[in-house]
Amino acid sequence: MQYLLTESFYLLIEGGYSSNAIDQDELLLPYNNTFPASVRVSATSKNWNSKILNAAIGTRTAIDAKTYFLTKFGLGLQSMSAPSITVTISDGTTTVIGSQSSATSNSLNFIVGASILAEINQTTYFNIGLDYLRTAHEFEGIAVNTSVNGVRSGPTEFFESSQNVETIGITIGFSLKI
Repeated sequence: MQYLLTESFYLLIEGGYSSNAIDQDELLLPYNNTFPASVRVSATSKNWNSKILNAAIGTRTAIDAKTYFLTKFGLGLQSMSAPSITVTISDGTTTVIGSQSSATSNSLNFIVGASILAEINQTTYFNIGLDYLRTAHEFEGIAVNTSVNGVRSGPTEFFESSQNVETIGITIGFSLKI
C-alpha cells in the first residue's frame, strides 16, 4: 500500500510470505559420501518459511506524463522458521534416526528497491521493480534427538544456529489507485 505525501515522496507498507524447500540431494550428500551403497539413507524436512512486514519511504520521479521511476528505502520485521529435519540411516539390521526440531527467529530487516510505474488508465498502473532485502537471524533451542532401532540413544541436545538472509525480489504486476 502506497500513500503519496507529495508529488515526489511516498510512504509504503508491504507484507510478504515465502516458503522454500530444502534441497534433499544436498542434505543427503555428506551421508551418501560417507556410507557404502548398501546403506540406505533418506531424509524428510519441512520448508523454510518467512513472513515480512516493511515500512518504507520512497521517491517518485516523472519520466514522462504517464511513467514514473520509484525508489524506496525501508525497515521492517521478518519472522523466519527453520525447518524440522529427520534423517534415517539403515543397513537392514540397524536403523538410526536423527531428528532436528523447527525453530523460529524474529529480526529487523532493511530493504531498498527501484521500480518503473506506467499508467494504463486513471486507476490502473503497470509496474516492474527490483528489491533487495537483508537481515540476520539467530535460532535458539533447536532440539536434536537420536534413536537406534526405535530406542532413544541419549538425552536431547540443544544448539543454536545463525542464518544471514539476502533476497532479491523481482516484481511484475498491476497496481490499482483507490
